[in-house]
Amino acid sequence: MSTIVDLPPPVAESPSPNDLKIRGAGRSLQPLFAIFFGLSVAGVAATAIQMVADGGQVLKVGPALFTLAADRSHLLLHDTPPGRRCLYALLTIVRSAPLLVILWNLQDLFDRFGKGEVFSRAAANAVRAVGIWLILDAAAAQAWQVILTGRLVVESRVQGLWEPALGVVVIVAALMMRAGREIEEDREGIV
Repeated sequence: MSTIVDLPPPVAESPSPNDLKIRGAGRSLQPLFAIFFGLSVAGVAATAIQMVADGGQVLKVGPALFTLAADRSHLLLHDTPPGRRCLYALLTIVRSAPLLVILWNLQDLFDRFGKGEVFSRAAANAVRAVGIWLILDAAAAQAWQVILTGRLVVESRVQGLWEPALGVVVIVAALMMRAGREIEEDREGIV
């Protein structure tokens, strides 16, 4: 004959000092990244509108995206036809999309940290998304070079490699967060 024993409900553990630090950092950094995201969206929108409206008197387009510098490799946007300015405005929005998605995912990640969700699947997915979009941003930079110059520009410096390398590191960190979540779930399942 079997005996049924009622176990008391588990007592909620109080957050550790590290958990409290992570929550505090998350609550501090989430609004900062939300502001960065908002300012970036406004900046991209303002640039695209300026490009379509009249191209500006000093805005130039070239291999280094847009600049105010007087470089011969850049074309004064004001001198280009309106159709081409619209195309450049669309390309600016597309080229800026990875940065905007990265900022959005970072504010979401720190929001989760502020709520104590450090090893949640959603937090790991946000970290993974940042890594993927870092790699996509590096690819977008190369695509931008091809669109504007008609040739692939291979960076001979470390600058062209840091973004994809950081993206890979961040994706690995996301995998570690998922493994940490599995360990946490296994620990909670032991009676």
